Amino acid sequence: MTQHREGRRSRRRPIMPPHRSRHACHRTRTSYEPIQVSVEQRATVALLHVRGDFDLAAVDRVEDALDRAVDGLTDAVVFDLRGVSFLDLSGLRTLVRADARARRQSFVVGVVPPPGPAARIFTLTDAGRDLALLDDLPDEH
Repeated sequence: MTQHREGRRSRRRPIMPPHRSRHACHRTRTSYEPIQVSVEQRATVALLHVRGDFDLAAVDRVEDALDRAVDGLTDAVVFDLRGVSFLDLSGLRTLVRADARARRQSFVVGVVPPPGPAARIFTLTDAGRDLALLDDLPDEH
């Protein structure tokens, strides 16, 4: 039989409301930009231009574009994320899975990171060490 002790305080920390969070990554976004993905072929290089918020809701559209872009003649796929305003772990996982697929199917994946705060995820997660991050798109030949 257990006894209830009145006045005993819980050891658990109280849950802080989102607006009181100490971490910037928990701040609520005020705007949402739907994802736009386009594929451009340059000889044996497929460029995937991604714009908007690259989050869980966008993963299927990016993966579908990757499937359309990759064929037997593709040597490289470059994700152009310069138009991405928000990138979360779901988007990052999509890039890492694409890189793993590339290794299995003998092509290369490169990533042009997004500008500003959206690029922080590459340093916060050390994914920049594993992915080939590019300064710009490859030259057209």
